[in-house]
Formats: sequence, structure tokens, C-alpha cells
Amino acid sequence: MTIEAIFPDWEVPPNIKAIQTTRHSKNVIKYINKIDLNFDFLKQVHGKTVIELPSKQAPADAAFSYAKNTICAVRTADCLPILLTNESGSFVAAIHAGWRGLCAGVIEKTIKTIKTNSQITAWLGPCISQANFEVGAEVYEQFLEMDKNTLSAFQKYENKYKLSLSLASQIKLEKLKIKKIYGNSITQNYCTYDDIDNFYSYRRGRDMGRMVSLIWIQEENF
Repeated sequence: MTIEAIFPDWEVPPNIKAIQTTRHSKNVIKYINKIDLNFDFLKQVHGKTVIELPSKQAPADAAFSYAKNTICAVRTADCLPILLTNESGSFVAAIHAGWRGLCAGVIEKTIKTIKTNSQITAWLGPCISQANFEVGAEVYEQFLEMDKNTLSAFQKYENKYKLSLSLASQIKLEKLKIKKIYGNSITQNYCTYDDIDNFYSYRRGRDMGRMVSLIWIQEENF
């Protein structure tokens, strides 16, 4: 089935808008520029740097904003995109969560940087599934050293492991007292590797395309 775009199935205030693109999404930049004339993509480096928007862009793998019509976005093609907001709709955030960023603590740093007085809600976007994401023992060892709680997201596979990015992220979010978690492997199911018709996948064939996960606070009467 062809998917032109995905809309998070979460319960958030009506001023919070979010879209997940696919292979079939058209005129994304044109659409973005109608909302945020100052928009620019993050220079993603698989780390844990977080920046507040609007601002001059710098290497970062997460962005957040309290400003209206300021888009936070990440690009992915197997890594996990995470979108965040809260019950009052006072902020939005987008996180690029590959295994390196997850291990380094990009989720924790993002949430600890954001100032919010209400419950945070998270949505996990399309990523490579555990069945298709084989990693070496060195990756397992790094997670063992940094966050033992995530070890249940690994399955032993011969002399390697298979990692669930979505489960590892869910574990980290729950540890941070976030109860409202939606999206991939929870309320929706997507695998960028398996679904060649709708998603780009770097592991499937060094695909150069990327999906975009966008979130913003919409100004009234916009």
C-alpha cells in the first residue's frame, strides 16, 4: 500500500502539528517554507548535541522550540525519529536517534534541556526493525557500559546482536517518567528496511534518500 505521508496517532493539543514523510511525499521543502521561512535542516552527526530553535544551525541531532511556526525536523533512513511535545502544547522537539546517539544519551539530554510544567508525550517514527538491524558485540558492550536498562532491546544472534531502536528508546523514555508514548512498535508498526515501497533504507542498499519528521506549534488562524 502506498503511503504518501504519516500523521502521528497521538493525543496532543490541536496547535501541535506533525508529519512524517515517505518516498511518496512531494514538495516537502515548498510546504515547509509556507510555515517557516527560516527553516534549515540540522547538520546531523550521530551525537547528542541539542539546539533550541530559532537559531543559527550547528551540528546537532535534536532540536526543540517554544516558538510558533518554527519547525523542528530530523532526517532518517533507518535511524529512529522521535517527536516530542507536552499536554499544554508549549514546546515541540525532534530527535535523530541512531544507535550512537541513543547510546550517548541524546534522548536524556533533550528532555533534560527542555523546560516544561506538563506531561511530555512522545511519538516514535519509522525505523529499521530489530529483525533487520544486526550490530556487533562492541555496540552491545557500549550500551552495557552506558545504560544497562536497554539490554533487553538486544537479541543474541550467532556471534552478534540484533537491536531494537524503538524498544531501547521506549525504555529510556519510560525511565525519564514519560508515560504517553506512541508510534512505532507500540501503536503503529513500520520497518524502513522491509517496506521498500514507502521508505528509504541505508542498510538495504546504501539508499541516499531520507524521510523527514516534522513538528511545529501552529500559530492561531494560520
